[in-house]
Amino acid sequence: MSPANLILIGLLVLALLVWIFWPQKGLLSMLERMRMNSLKVQMEDALKFLFDCEYKDVNCNLHSIAGNLHISSNKTAAILDRLQDLGLAESKGDTFLLTDAGRSYALRVIRVHRIWERYLADETSVDQKDWHGVADKKEHQLSIEAVEAIANKIGNPVYDPHGDPIPSASGDMPQHTGVNLTGLNEGDIGIIVHIEDEPGYIYQQLSALGLYPGMQVYILDVTEGRSHLLQKERS
Repeated sequence: MSPANLILIGLLVLALLVWIFWPQKGLLSMLERMRMNSLKVQMEDALKFLFDCEYKDVNCNLHSIAGNLHISSNKTAAILDRLQDLGLAESKGDTFLLTDAGRSYALRVIRVHRIWERYLADETSVDQKDWHGVADKKEHQLSIEAVEAIANKIGNPVYDPHGDPIPSASGDMPQHTGVNLTGLNEGDIGIIVHIEDEPGYIYQQLSALGLYPGMQVYILDVTEGRSHLLQKERS
């Protein structure tokens, strides 16, 4: 092999090594940022789920969190260890709870998500079946300053398009209200205050039935755990 070819090969190897190890912009730095971003997303999703359990007065354990995040129990345990190290969560026996700092963090993420859903519903042509998925991504990307600017633009809404309350900028949130539809009896009249948006296929089925927050319904009958209802009028 000629000296010129050896020099060329050497330069290519050097360039490759520089690309791999270049601080901030190299391949290893890029992979580390991706790993940290993925970890951040999973931690924030875990905080959201912990808050949802707390809000609905449901015990939250390792397996329920793993199921919600769709990851293994071992990965979930590592995430929970990290949250506890950061002072965002704590354990009591098999149950995991938010600390005050963790609750505040979770409410910020939830506020971003629900403000963005409201924005998509009111200001864009994005299909309603996609609101939740798009907001799921934005909640990990938008700064709180950007979200407050959007909130001001759309009139500081207090509910998202599915009927969920939007936490205030200061972290206030009304108490959980309402009962499951299956908790109503034949002849009862109710007003829909929330349409479940997870999992996505359930939300699509509910939307296809024409159900929406604020709809008044009359329970015709309840058989085998299924409720048959009649739309009465818009509340």
